[in-house]
Amino acid sequence: MIVLGLETATNVCGVALIGGDRVLAEFSTSGRLTHSQRLMPLVEQALREAGVDRGQLDGIAVSAGPGSFTGLRIGLATAKGLGYALERPVLPIPTLDALAFNVWAWPGLICPLLDARKDQVYAALYHGAGGAGTAGPGATGTGGSRPLRRLGGYWALGLGVLLDHLSAFNEPILFLGDAIPRYGPGIRERLGTKADFAPVSVRFPSAAGVAEIGLRLLVSGLRPEAAEARPIYVRPSEAEVKARVRARARRAATNDGSR
Repeated sequence: MIVLGLETATNVCGVALIGGDRVLAEFSTSGRLTHSQRLMPLVEQALREAGVDRGQLDGIAVSAGPGSFTGLRIGLATAKGLGYALERPVLPIPTLDALAFNVWAWPGLICPLLDARKDQVYAALYHGAGGAGTAGPGATGTGGSRPLRRLGGYWALGLGVLLDHLSAFNEPILFLGDAIPRYGPGIRERLGTKADFAPVSVRFPSAAGVAEIGLRLLVSGLRPEAAEARPIYVRPSEAEVKARVRARARRAATNDGSR
């Protein structure tokens, strides 16, 4: 099986091809061009370098969020367009799951963090496959005999609230994600030696990780249609918030006028 992985949930724009137990090609960039300008050229480059025709793809895996609303829309639109055209399944992969997958063998807790702006982070918490956790409903497959286990859902919250929650755990916690440069010092100050940080080389979302999780889902028998792919929004977009504010203002004006 060959799976195309797309990563556009953050500033990183990445494309990877996984075939069997090999990464056939992977390209990523975080330059000045927008994801809409970079993504399809990277797809074509990956296919060309790997010597793979579009028709040889068995599925398309795409990072589905949480993350940048614009980036998610671009990635999902591209994945669904390819899925429709090729009649292939499209597998939306939670971005935080894919991040944790980068360090799945960590023998403790894993906490991926993405900068959600507005002084918030997107976060989730996992038991690493090398730790004491056992497989559960939120498990994501890994190469080990004991998969990652997500402890709870996906959150959008202030760092202080998150650290209040994490301070109750007595295990080492490995942090990774694009929020580390901004929030790393505060995490270290609050949690001390209990906090550790992943190397830069595995700190950011990986299209290869997205593709590998997608491949494992295909092997397990999952075949979702392109139309079913949806983004994971942990909080409403700025456009939605503004629309709600305008709607409330219109209702208030209507009520005042009817008095």
